[in-house]
Amino acid sequence: MPQPNFLTALAAYAPLKASIEPLTKEAYDQQLETFVKIFDDILYFSIRSWEPVKGYSETLYSKCKVMKYLTNVVIDTFISIIEYCREYEETLIDHQEEHQIIKAISETLVIKIENIKDALQSFLEETEEMTYNPQTLNIQDFALEQWDNIKDINLQLAEEFFVELQNDPKIQQKVAKSVNSHMQTLNKKEMAYKKDRLLFEITTFNDLLNYSIARLKESTEMDVLMYIQVVEEANSMINTTLINYGIRPINPPPHTTFNGREHEVIMTQSQEGFKKGEIIKVSNQGYHQSGVVIIRASVVVAR
Repeated sequence: MPQPNFLTALAAYAPLKASIEPLTKEAYDQQLETFVKIFDDILYFSIRSWEPVKGYSETLYSKCKVMKYLTNVVIDTFISIIEYCREYEETLIDHQEEHQIIKAISETLVIKIENIKDALQSFLEETEEMTYNPQTLNIQDFALEQWDNIKDINLQLAEEFFVELQNDPKIQQKVAKSVNSHMQTLNKKEMAYKKDRLLFEITTFNDLLNYSIARLKESTEMDVLMYIQVVEEANSMINTTLINYGIRPINPPPHTTFNGREHEVIMTQSQEGFKKGEIIKVSNQGYHQSGVVIIRASVVVAR
């Protein structure tokens, strides 16, 4: 923190305490207003360096950075599929039925890219508004009172005052409560973005693999099979990136016992070799992170 701020505060404060040639009420009020503004500026700047507040700000930055990176990986991966289709369209168009499926996939990915971009922009704008605002602590009056209790305050005491203020039990309690509230809101927004926007788009991308790509696999044409390989490699890249950031798939193997925490039943059916309550197959994999289920896996269960 630059010293001139402290010096300016002291210069503005001194006349308020002067016993010689006291100020008129108008001059006093004007001088007090000047001092309080300078005092608040220094206080707010100081609060941002306090460990709990600093920790929150670093967490906010980190979460935004990770969500932005993961989103851009998904966008870039979808774009790579579209660009491959465009590059080899002349050869793919020779296979009319398969070409219509591939064209529909590209059109779907274009829409998904726009949706993800809009969602990311909204998320970043919302989190930008969550930058910690020291004014929400409402400790200005208390801090001013503590300052006013110091006799013969000088530059060194002024510097130490703003450093030590955070050690006051009342201040620590206020800061802890405020930072905790900010953190809870941030975690909720991050979870909502991951579940309802990012992983939703990835999950519906898996729908393409389960249905459209499955139909393409019936083809014997090399151009089509190469396209399938590109799409599957893209899906693998997305999953690997998610795992690297702690977001792991919920993809139970057959005969796994159903549990409502990780699995969501979309259908029950009788199946030879399966006991009641065992998972027959996974329609869409789910995701979890650090023991928290974000999206449950959609499964078919034996009855």
